[in-house]
Amino acid sequence: MKFRLRDIVIFFLILSLAGSFVYHLFKHIHEEDERTEINMYALFPAPPKALVRVQQTHYWNRSSNDWQTIQQLSGKQIPPLYRQLFTIHPVNNLWFCLYPEGVICLLPTTSEEARQLQQKMKQLLNTFPPQKVSQDGTDVYYYADAENEFAGAFYANGLWVSSYNKVLLDQTLQRINLQNHPAQETAIPLAHATTSLLIPASELPVCVYAEDSVCWQYTDTWISTDIYRTSQKMTFIFNLPISSSQHDSLPAVITDSLQQSISRYLQLRPDSIRSTYKAEDGNLYIALDYPTGKP
Repeated sequence: MKFRLRDIVIFFLILSLAGSFVYHLFKHIHEEDERTEINMYALFPAPPKALVRVQQTHYWNRSSNDWQTIQQLSGKQIPPLYRQLFTIHPVNNLWFCLYPEGVICLLPTTSEEARQLQQKMKQLLNTFPPQKVSQDGTDVYYYADAENEFAGAFYANGLWVSSYNKVLLDQTLQRINLQNHPAQETAIPLAHATTSLLIPASELPVCVYAEDSVCWQYTDTWISTDIYRTSQKMTFIFNLPISSSQHDSLPAVITDSLQQSISRYLQLRPDSIRSTYKAEDGNLYIALDYPTGKP
């Protein structure tokens, strides 16, 4: 049987396309594994003061409200570089870990997207070529900005990490390389809004006393609040567990305790916060409205 040249070419084209399809299929599966198999709690070098989670940064392209909310929650700790970076390259599930000495930016992602982020940072901070330092087998890049400060960034084990604080960056890399998992994992609460804030419960005590004893106390590791902002106000939505058999006045007392605690923690004016609540099905839903004026 004789094969014409055209038949041979077609055969190899089909074989090449099939091979390419299989390669990209397995690459996609591998990248999805990179995205999902991450224990966020094992990555923090120390318990952060707070976590700011951003579900989708593409909203930053349309409105400044979300970014202003993040800056207000973080005390303007977060460098403007990250707004620029994630505006031109929108991402999902972005985390900012807040410490007194600085901020760590974490993004569960793929190696390809991490490479794109490195290129975008190079374009944004193009004053000098980035300095590459190999540390424990991972390439860490340091970019000089206009203020003569350095933003470090690296990619390791499915996580892209950046910080202006070298000590925090080094400690995070060590945690990732050690794969140090806590003895008891605690689920991070689900988020429903574009922006949410997670505060360690130890930093935000919310409890109710009666006759010199605690009759209700929040016992989870984190207190989570979804945040919604308009041009006139910022609304914090909390969902706390409460027994329906407890005293009818307890929801109002818990709401007042939370209002006082959150105002102190975020340094807001407590007399300006308006609260509403609703208790049903073992849950206490609290909304705290804080006026912001013009965006």
